[in-house]
Amino acid sequence: MSKNLTIVDFKPEYAQDFHTITKEWVESMFGLEEIDRFYIEHPQENIIDKGGHIFFVEHAGELIGTAALVHCDELDTLELIKMGVYEKARGLKAGQVLMDEVLRRSKKLGAKKLYLETHTDCVAAIKMYKKVGFVDAPVHAACEYERCNLAMELVL
Repeated sequence: MSKNLTIVDFKPEYAQDFHTITKEWVESMFGLEEIDRFYIEHPQENIIDKGGHIFFVEHAGELIGTAALVHCDELDTLELIKMGVYEKARGLKAGQVLMDEVLRRSKKLGAKKLYLETHTDCVAAIKMYKKVGFVDAPVHAACEYERCNLAMELVL
């Protein structure tokens, strides 16, 4: 892990940070959709209480990035959602630290596969996903994102 970056687990008092970080990166490229609001406005109820996980990367005492894992309908599969880093913190390798934690935690939780939905405009993110072994996959029929035009998966 990078020297000045630390992984921090979700606490109820971090709900606003989850909302703010996610909203910033989504709105920088797209508009917020109903499914975004579902997760970011009520992360405790819609992620944590349903067996999901939210964590952050912290730098100099500030939460600068986040990612979440939720269970998929597909057995032994977790979906990576809401991974983002504040624009002001890009270049610190916070995204890579988050991705390393996603992989570590997914394996620890017993997942056999990771799935994510994205958009081809997310070039830097897609490059990072491919670097760790994600490959293109069919978009799940239950996909709720209008902006989604690419799905990826990684067999763990």
